[in-house]
Amino acid sequence: MKTGQARGLFVEESAPRTTGAGSLVRCLFEPAVRADPYPLLERIRDHGPVWPDDDVVVFSSCEHCAAVLRSAAAVPTSATGTTGQPRGHGTVPVPPAERHRHRHRHRHQHRHVLTAPVVTPVITPVVTPVVTSVVTSVVTSVVTPEVLALLGPCVRELIDDLLDSVAARGRLEVVTDLAYPLPVALVCRLFGLTEVDQVWLRRRLMPSARVWEPHRALLGTEPPGHDEQLRAESELDDFFGDVAARRGTDLGDGLLAPTLAGLSADVRPSADETWAWCRALLLGALESTADLLSNSVLSLLRAPHEQESIRRRPDRAAAVVEEVLRTDPPVQVLQRTAREDLDVCGVHVPKGTTMVLLVAAAHRDPRCLTVPGPGRTGPGPDLGIGHTGLGHTGLGAGHDLGRGLGSGLGSGRAPGHDLGLVGHSCTGAPTARLMARQLLVRFAQRVERPRFATGTPTYRPNVALRGLRALWVDADGFGGRAQPWAPRDVRTPHNGFL
Repeated sequence: MKTGQARGLFVEESAPRTTGAGSLVRCLFEPAVRADPYPLLERIRDHGPVWPDDDVVVFSSCEHCAAVLRSAAAVPTSATGTTGQPRGHGTVPVPPAERHRHRHRHRHQHRHVLTAPVVTPVITPVVTPVVTSVVTSVVTSVVTPEVLALLGPCVRELIDDLLDSVAARGRLEVVTDLAYPLPVALVCRLFGLTEVDQVWLRRRLMPSARVWEPHRALLGTEPPGHDEQLRAESELDDFFGDVAARRGTDLGDGLLAPTLAGLSADVRPSADETWAWCRALLLGALESTADLLSNSVLSLLRAPHEQESIRRRPDRAAAVVEEVLRTDPPVQVLQRTAREDLDVCGVHVPKGTTMVLLVAAAHRDPRCLTVPGPGRTGPGPDLGIGHTGLGHTGLGAGHDLGRGLGSGLGSGRAPGHDLGLVGHSCTGAPTARLMARQLLVRFAQRVERPRFATGTPTYRPNVALRGLRALWVDADGFGGRAQPWAPRDVRTPHNGFL
């Protein structure tokens, strides 16, 4: 076995248990780390692969994460095991005897395993059901650049409506006033759901996002609020079951209604598939997209010169969004399960092993940097951090991470952009980018001299989906919605119009 040759931190099995790198990994769950986890992630990455337990390995370098995400034998893992999997997903558990055989083999083929006093989780790989594959194929044909271009006016209207609602107050709370309402409102418009539905769904979807937290893999415990999460999922089951029964595939005045109605019968999704798609988009919209929106605004507050650049050149917002996705991504941790024995850049990973990928650390791996940090002269946005040109998994579990080495953000599009799970792409990513770009443009144009209203922004306790709890902004005023969005329509390289 080649595990001992990797750059991991290992101790002899006969030696006393050590905290070492295992303690660094557990520090990811400390509340004080949420505001800036990147120094800690750098220290973990410097240690190389870490084995908190025989059945769990933590990868944090660009090389290792890219190798895992490209492998078809590394399947998405539910972060909380069977009891906390998202509804609609089936599981194919590794038989206990098989797991024991591979644990036994793993232990005796190398004597250098970092052990830690954590409970071994029972985590099973999530296998995408037929429903998801059908819906994904439909989405791929429906969410085209042309459709995204048509969504542009709707997104612009929603953003202006939200800014109008806070203009009289003179102070803006980015998370609750913009970041959460915008994506949920858009998805509800796509599927013809009401404003009352929007409010109800936001309250239930927020706890559901905890399903992706890595507590079971790394701590052997359920994430905080696990019971609330299960109750919310049960209520969502009832809601979407009722909608599917009452409406079938009828989206009413939803923006997607004409497109779905025009599909031939052999590819048109069923009622269950239609509303499963809606639910999946909402779950992604409320967390990863909302976090992207608030992080993007935060980046402008920290780099006022970029706000002025976007005001003069709205098409520049695309590059800023890509840099935010890499340097401060909403999705910071992914999990995969090995369906067979794997060799990950010289590290032997037995079948059934849970691989925890610290993709937020991988995106900042200096061994892959192609553009320097502060003071660089390249065409990309200067947010004070160099970039890898690797693409990113900032909105989801992208298997294209690492392709296109040497490419930069100057082209307006980072390689590895699809952000999809193995076997398919994240269907909501183009729409999330569209919302982020347009929000940055309108924020730069309408919010006059924005500045932090309080000291340090506060963050939610989430580890995998890291996002702001609140971001208060003071401004000298808010410009009217009548001012033009751009001197001209600008087609970006990111599917559709700005």
